[in-house]
Amino acid sequence: MGFFRYRKKRLRWRRILFPFVAALWTAVAICSVSNERLSEAAVPARTVSGQPDVPALREWGETLKADSSFYEVSKRNVYVCGEETIRLGKKSGADLYRLLEQNRQWTLSWNSDREAVLTEQIEDLSPECKQNAYFGIDEDGNLSLFDGVPDRKKVLRTFFQIDIERMESSLPRDAVRQLYEGIKVSDYASYNSVLSTFADFAVDAAEE
Repeated sequence: MGFFRYRKKRLRWRRILFPFVAALWTAVAICSVSNERLSEAAVPARTVSGQPDVPALREWGETLKADSSFYEVSKRNVYVCGEETIRLGKKSGADLYRLLEQNRQWTLSWNSDREAVLTEQIEDLSPECKQNAYFGIDEDGNLSLFDGVPDRKKVLRTFFQIDIERMESSLPRDAVRQLYEGIKVSDYASYNSVLSTFADFAVDAAEE
């Protein structure tokens, strides 16, 4: 009889303890999964290829907002002609979030896990282009933008092929000579003015 009473006591304690142990293991498993997800969320997904994440703020802005890690940050200004890069120094993920929030047209890319690049597209000429850019005609008869006078043959950008014969018969001789020698552009207005003038003599325009 004593043995049976002992067995009944053990069974009774098992009935009491089993639900408690099961609940405890369930809680531990849930905490483990939650911690793993939090750990993954603490590090923002990065594009190391140099291609901008668009739009960066919407894609993982909240993750950046909570990121206290520090990164080497550069600002890349991409102009219609030329570009420049400015080092902004060390900034946290939260700092990057604030910069993107204040400048929503900027994009964000990563050179490495610790090097971030903020890029802005600017409808203007870079300071260097304002100093050195000239419109002219390259060896293939294309209207091009040069770094320096066309004789130096440092083409920055090619636009379209010029119908040389039609241009020379339509424009004053001085205007044609100036294009061959190089037309200096010192601001965005003069850049657009030259493009607009010679677009009328593009080969495609002549065919139309």
